[in-house]
Amino acid sequence: MLFPRTSGTSTARVVTLRDHTDLQQLTDELDSPRELAAAQTLTDSVVAAVRERVVAALVLGTSAVAAERGIDLVVEDETAVDEDAL
Repeated sequence: MLFPRTSGTSTARVVTLRDHTDLQQLTDELDSPRELAAAQTLTDSVVAAVRERVVAALVLGTSAVAAERGIDLVVEDETAVDEDAL
């Protein structure tokens, strides 16, 4: 965009417009493997720590729902399920 001359000099300005859609898609694609790696780490940890597979699946499912809702689910090492409850 050129502006009229003043005192024998010209003033020029450049405006650059970029569509960030492609950049956002690439960022999302990079985030997906990271999220999958973290989910696999969680799955491995829960399956290793919980003997009962149904309870492990319940914890993983609850964790996924909590993450979608922005809730931090914390299961501590001392957490125990009474064998009679199963």
